[in-house]
Amino acid sequence: MLKKDKTLSWIIYCIKIASILCINGDNKHVNIAMEQTTHASSANGTESNTAVNGNFDVDNCFKSNTDAAVNEWLLVSFSKKYFIRSIRILNSDNNFSMRHLALLTTVFDSLDFDQYTLCGFVEILIPIKQSATIDCLKGPQYAKSVAVEKRLHYGSLSICEIEIWTMRDLDRNKVDFTGKAGYRLIAINDGQSSSGRTVNCGETRKVFPSWWMINLESESEIYAVSIVSRANFVARLNFVKILVSSNNTDPPWIPEKLCNKIETASSYITRRCKKSTIGQYVALYKYVELASNILSICEVEVFGSSSQDTISVYWVINTVNSTSQHYTTHDNRICSLKTSHTIGIAKFKTKSIIVELKGVSLLESCFNEAAKTYTSSQNNVEECRLLNTTDGYYSEIDMMDSCVFQCYCQPNICFHIHLITFQSKLQSLNRDFFVIVNV
Repeated sequence: MLKKDKTLSWIIYCIKIASILCINGDNKHVNIAMEQTTHASSANGTESNTAVNGNFDVDNCFKSNTDAAVNEWLLVSFSKKYFIRSIRILNSDNNFSMRHLALLTTVFDSLDFDQYTLCGFVEILIPIKQSATIDCLKGPQYAKSVAVEKRLHYGSLSICEIEIWTMRDLDRNKVDFTGKAGYRLIAINDGQSSSGRTVNCGETRKVFPSWWMINLESESEIYAVSIVSRANFVARLNFVKILVSSNNTDPPWIPEKLCNKIETASSYITRRCKKSTIGQYVALYKYVELASNILSICEVEVFGSSSQDTISVYWVINTVNSTSQHYTTHDNRICSLKTSHTIGIAKFKTKSIIVELKGVSLLESCFNEAAKTYTSSQNNVEECRLLNTTDGYYSEIDMMDSCVFQCYCQPNICFHIHLITFQSKLQSLNRDFFVIVNV
């Protein structure tokens, strides 16, 4: 009997742990910088890791010393390599010199800035208590570290929070609404916005049900929603549903399409949607009436893919001694693969290659051969064999799945790698494909 009781207790324990892991997966942040390792040129009272703690506190920020002889910098190093698409920086409440900032990436754990590549540049001043969002100039850059370097020898570098993303944020410059008698919310912006947790945050009035809604302007697949709440009023985002719909009407929508729920809010909230959550409108909807039914929202990011997106392919080549990123266009040299994306690898003189294809909600497209890889040599074209897959939708910070292929070229060395996609067979609206070629 004792043995049975122990077995039952162990089963119950495993179920509880599995439940916790599931919840954590739903709530996992998509901000690659969150709680990662940081270094700085100097620190004036507050450590550099304050910039990645998720607090968005404009009164308690990382701040460097002021040294007219050096470029002050902040470095964020990741546990592994990611593709960096966008970076957002929040300024403090008293730094009037936050401009001329270079955003740099590298595939190394390195403090040698000669090994870094420019992602983007902040030329104009980031106003106090506001943030600036910068996209990498050539598209997502493969990186192990990101640096912010101040190239103006005047004033200090102050960063209250730095956010780094791989996925597209669909909310930029879109129109948002609130319920009747509500304030208009400016919680979304391209470039600069008030994402500090201050009194400037958008709010609804004390009506029930209170809600906020955004029109994404086209059918979109929603992967995750991140929200910055107002300081000292976090509870105003308790008991909120994240709803998605294709109907241009006020929420709640029937039938209800639920992305996720926020039962207990925090300063920085992320909820991942169920797979294949598609619609044009996203709403935050308070579903429990409380003493105060106000929604206080400082910033909203809606991550996903739009039905208007076109296919983009980003290539990385790994060798024993180097990692390099390449940008490519369609190639027509092989008739049977004339719509494929192609990269040349002849200089590596190899007959065997491992190719990793990454993307959000990619798994089913690999299984049904909507995305396939090929090699070509002098006279032959050979299809690569799918070896294994990893579902990263709930487990990975960037939410990307992985499909690994084994490729051969016989009897000659490989000249090219090709990725071909069949849009009619793709199981997701995702059109961003990241190809890592290991030679």
